[in-house]
Amino acid sequence: MTTYNPGAYSPSGELWWNLKIRPGAKKAPFGAEPRLASWLMFNAKVGQIFTMRQLREELGESNKPNADEQLNRRLRSLRAYGWIILSGRDASNLKPDQYLVEKIGSPIWLGKSKFGKKGVTAKVRREMLDRDGHRCVLCGIGAGEAYPDQPSKKARLTIGHFVADSLHGPNDLINLRTECSRCNEPSKEQAERSESASELWPKMRDLSRPEKSRLLAWIVKGQRERDSIDYLFDQYRVLPAPQRDELKAKLERAVNATRQTPQ
Repeated sequence: MTTYNPGAYSPSGELWWNLKIRPGAKKAPFGAEPRLASWLMFNAKVGQIFTMRQLREELGESNKPNADEQLNRRLRSLRAYGWIILSGRDASNLKPDQYLVEKIGSPIWLGKSKFGKKGVTAKVRREMLDRDGHRCVLCGIGAGEAYPDQPSKKARLTIGHFVADSLHGPNDLINLRTECSRCNEPSKEQAERSESASELWPKMRDLSRPEKSRLLAWIVKGQRERDSIDYLFDQYRVLPAPQRDELKAKLERAVNATRQTPQ
C-alpha cells in the first residue's frame, strides 16, 4: 500500500482522485479535472513521465479503468489552471501515450481555480476548530494541555494546511486543519523531541495487535484518529465551567456506583 502525503486525503479520508461526490455536497459530482489534478500533484513530479493508460487505471474503479472518452481533453484543459502537461506533440522524446508534467498548477480539487491568497477569517478559523474538536489533528493534544514528554510546555493551537502554502494551497476550510504549534513547526522541534527508528521500533513492537493496527491506521492516514470517547471529551472541554462541574460530578457518581455494584 502506498502511503501518501496527508494532503492527498480528502476530509472523508479517501484519496482525492478516488472521490465521486464533492466534499460537503450530497449530489454534486467531483469532476474529472480536479481528480486529474490531485493525482498529478501527489503522483507525478515535475519532469516525470506518465501514461494515459496509467491515468485511466488510477481514476477508474477496481479492475475497471476509467473509460471517459474525453479524458485526454480534460487533461489538456488543466492548462487553464496553470498546469503545463506536455505530450508527444510538444516534446519529440515522448511516445504517443506518454505525458510529462512541466509545471504544477492550481489545486483545483480544493475548489481553488486561480492563484492568489486570502487570509483566514475568524469565522473559518472557528469552523475549523469546531470541526477538529479543538485538538491538533496530528498528535491529538488540546489547547492548554501539557505535552506528555514536555510537562512544562502547554499546547497552543494554530492553523495548518493539508496542501502547503508553497504548493499554492488555499486558505479555504477544506484545506485547513488544526495543529498545535509544535506539530506545525516540525523542523524547529525535531532536535528537541526526535527519536531514531531503532529507538521507536521496540515501543511499537511491544504494542498489542489492536494497538499496532490502530497506530498503522494513523500513520497511513497521516493524522491521529479519535474515537467516540475522545469526541465526548472534546465536547466537554468547551462547555462553560458550571456545566463541566455538573457533568464531572454526575460521572463520578456513576463510576462509583458501578464500582459498588456486586459482580
